[in-house]
Amino acid sequence: MKARLEVYNDRDELAGYVLLEVHRDELHVSWINVHPSERGRGFGTRLMWMAVDYAKRRGIGVVTGFIDTSSGDVKARIR
Repeated sequence: MKARLEVYNDRDELAGYVLLEVHRDELHVSWINVHPSERGRGFGTRLMWMAVDYAKRRGIGVVTGFIDTSSGDVKARIR
């Protein structure tokens, strides 16, 4: 099963989206994109939490993903 979740800015414009794939008891984040003009405003974080909530509502306990940092556009943060 595949899903697309979207997030909008305060002007009701699409700010970003996340593509998800469900494989049995795992949810995989296959793609996340935030419009360049909206980056740094928390939309990526919000999309990830939306993916986690999507998994929880379906009883899925594992969320996976892959982060490609080779482009240099990714800021890694550990919390």
